[in-house]
Amino acid sequence: MPPIRVVFAWLQYVAREPGHLIIPAIAFIVLGEGLFDPSYNARLSTSVPQNKQGLLQGTNQSIQALYHVLVPLAAGAIYTYSHGSVFGIAAVLMVIGLVLFSRLKPKPIPAESIPSI
Repeated sequence: MPPIRVVFAWLQYVAREPGHLIIPAIAFIVLGEGLFDPSYNARLSTSVPQNKQGLLQGTNQSIQALYHVLVPLAAGAIYTYSHGSVFGIAAVLMVIGLVLFSRLKPKPIPAESIPSI
């Protein structure tokens, strides 16, 4: 069977059983978190001097632990009120994040910090 037929057959199956979409959704979440967290922590560590790294990383991990608990609780509460509003709020927050990200200015890297090959 050609691969495209397998994909269409799978999509028809998923359309009848929407609960199976949770598996690809979890895969994308895990992949996104796995790529985001290390690069975010590395970028964050360059924003403070060496003697403030412990304070920065401790605060960062505390904030991340807090939102890992509070966001699912809030999303569940909003979902019980209105099923579609969770997705609308997520879309608005993504647009706000995109706007803030687009305003970032990259830091110039000093030439002496670039290793020579």
